Amino acid sequence: MLPPVALRSLPALAMVAALALAPSTARAEESPAPAPAPSRARRALAVGAALVPGVIVRGAGHWVAHDRRTAKRLLVLEGVGLGLAAAGGLPLGVSGGAGETLPGLVLLLPGAGLLFTTIAADAWGAAGGACLAGTPAPPSALDVALGYTFVGDPRVPFANLATADAVLRHGRATSGASGWFGDGTWRVRGALGARLRGPRPGQHLPDISALDVEVSAAEERRADQGLRVATVEAGALARVDLARIGPSLRGTFATLGMGVGGERIRYTATAAADTSSLFTAHLGWGFVLGDGRARALEAELYYEHRRDTLAGGLTPPTSANGFVGYVGAAATAWRDRWGVSARVEVGSAYVLSFAARVRLPEMP
Repeated sequence: MLPPVALRSLPALAMVAALALAPSTARAEESPAPAPAPSRARRALAVGAALVPGVIVRGAGHWVAHDRRTAKRLLVLEGVGLGLAAAGGLPLGVSGGAGETLPGLVLLLPGAGLLFTTIAADAWGAAGGACLAGTPAPPSALDVALGYTFVGDPRVPFANLATADAVLRHGRATSGASGWFGDGTWRVRGALGARLRGPRPGQHLPDISALDVEVSAAEERRADQGLRVATVEAGALARVDLARIGPSLRGTFATLGMGVGGERIRYTATAAADTSSLFTAHLGWGFVLGDGRARALEAELYYEHRRDTLAGGLTPPTSANGFVGYVGAAATAWRDRWGVSARVEVGSAYVLSFAARVRLPEMP
């Protein structure tokens, strides 16, 4: 059974599911005829407006680019994000992060995600990014990666790690295993999941929205700290095709994930052990390029609300209870069945990862 604090966060999973399962409102047959393409001068003005005053008034860039419909939708989404952030963040701020107000993260984090997404979306659309938009590579039946990770943290004795990752998909079912090891320190993780909505192996769909649920277990050994950590988690991750908001956002997506779990820390020097609950969240915005078949590139900027990874957590702005997770950027490029991926994460440490990948689009 999950700890009580984690159980109080379960409604977050319902919010994630509703976000991805909502019907599309930006289908081509329902959209009005596109307005004439803006001139280069107006496009430059639109990009400037997306930044100033667009950081405060979302949709300003689209408004200058004469895409008033998308501009209004971005402004509405900003309002929703502000409402969620205020409803969840004010109690946390007033109480100094008291435990009784921590469930407010269920509202604060999605609200922050909307505020970040609308800034990025307005800039992308105002700059005419849709003309570069592509289709992501469809999920493969088997995806295997071998790589290298560098950990920039003077507090730990290890810096160079070997990594391995494999994901197997069959229909809606997904299973995977991953791990890293080096200098007596290692971590292994296994996961089982299901795709409730979205493309399955070999499928190209015009709407790249998806909703996945997953349960996982991990074991980590930290020789430098003399401890072992066992973790069990359950969560959901939604990816929303932003073309649902407007055609100028084609090729971009937003991600929102939330999860709960439990963690048990065992100390090798003694028989003592500590247990705690986990609440995790993932917020991101990304874009795709290429045809999705012979060539594809997918990139994402994200925030991860956890600090039990190699990156750790950023220093919080105050000494109040709670913590700040880490930020990262990831990209994966495919050419036929071969690919490469890169990732950088910054928290209390910085982590650089590179991997070579191979995929089998369909299993025999």
